[in-house]
Amino acid sequence: MAEGLATLAPDLLLLQEVFATDDGQADTAAFLASALSMHVAAVPARRKHRMFEGQSCLSTSGLAVLSRQAIKSWQALDLPCDEADGERIALLASVSHRGQDLWLANLHLTHLPEAGALRARQLEYCLEALQPLAGAGPFVIGGDFNASPGSAEFDQMLQAPWRLINPFAGQAKATHCNDAGQEMDLDHLLLSHHWATAKMCRAFIAMKPDEQESGKRPSDHAAVGVELPDKQPEEGLKDRQSQPDLTQRQPV
Repeated sequence: MAEGLATLAPDLLLLQEVFATDDGQADTAAFLASALSMHVAAVPARRKHRMFEGQSCLSTSGLAVLSRQAIKSWQALDLPCDEADGERIALLASVSHRGQDLWLANLHLTHLPEAGALRARQLEYCLEALQPLAGAGPFVIGGDFNASPGSAEFDQMLQAPWRLINPFAGQAKATHCNDAGQEMDLDHLLLSHHWATAKMCRAFIAMKPDEQESGKRPSDHAAVGVELPDKQPEEGLKDRQSQPDLTQRQPV
């Protein structure tokens, strides 16, 4: 993973299923931050015994944000969850990126196959918490949604009041292959409306598992990336009417 990311040289990283053992023998976020010379904010989650190098050990599988610039602030957000699935959280972080301040929301939604309504609540809850933090500024929400474009929970974010932008719209995209060999599009980066008038330089998939050398797969999911404009367009700052008015709404 460090080798692949070093080649990509990203300014910002959103990581899910960040493995760390209680005894400190392994810490994916800390290792990658050191290898890539990046700042890190990490939140542990889903603590239980897992196998590591042939032995069972207490460990967590959480979320992390890595940034070339210092991370200004960050916080964890508990999401609605189902006992059949367990703890689900989001990591919200304030960062600077090429001359502009923005917020990141990193999440990993429930994997339960018939839980589209729960994923919708988790997304809504995250956006409800993110909106007052970002205010009139731009934000990016990304991670493993366990949902594809065309599903109700994904498409709701592209509509009012959120009107998020999918930089992969119109592209054929698959980020994971299930045990039956079916390609699935589960991992996404969505942008706030502030970039509606800006041209994305590139939205891309990298480090696909089936393209890696044998024994060197960094993950069973591909990485998704987008090159953002260097500066927030003035139209996004002026277009107050396009911003969601959620001041009277409460988290679901």
